[in-house]
Amino acid sequence: MLKDSAKKKYSLKDYRRLEYRVLKVYPYVDTISNILSTVNSDLNGLKKKRLHKRYKRKFQKKLMHQFSSSVSNLTRKEGVILTKLIYRDFDVTAYEMIVSYRGGVHAFFWHRLARLYDGDLKKTYNPNLDLEDFWIEEIVKKHFDK
Repeated sequence: MLKDSAKKKYSLKDYRRLEYRVLKVYPYVDTISNILSTVNSDLNGLKKKRLHKRYKRKFQKKLMHQFSSSVSNLTRKEGVILTKLIYRDFDVTAYEMIVSYRGGVHAFFWHRLARLYDGDLKKTYNPNLDLEDFWIEEIVKKHFDK
């Protein structure tokens, strides 16, 4: 748990800004959860590796077409928050998720692209050590965890 002195270094303005960003990004995490459950159930029905690859490739194209405009409109900080929330909900970094579904080359490409925009797909989420993660956890508990 963070010390009380660390909690006080976050101003109300910073908190409100963070709350706005978390509320904007959290629906994407919920959508990702629904999509992954669908993909996993569909992949379990396929027996051949070639069919797995073909399905993943088609599904990625569909997702890119559906979400590319809305995700590309996120700010840099909102992208960082999204990767932290992905780690929070799935206990896997965004990089590891891309590796498992699309492979290491794709993960490397997306990680390097994220690094250009101050993001990090390998970023973990630890509310006990990071002040911003602590406040993200409080916001999520306040608005989504009932």
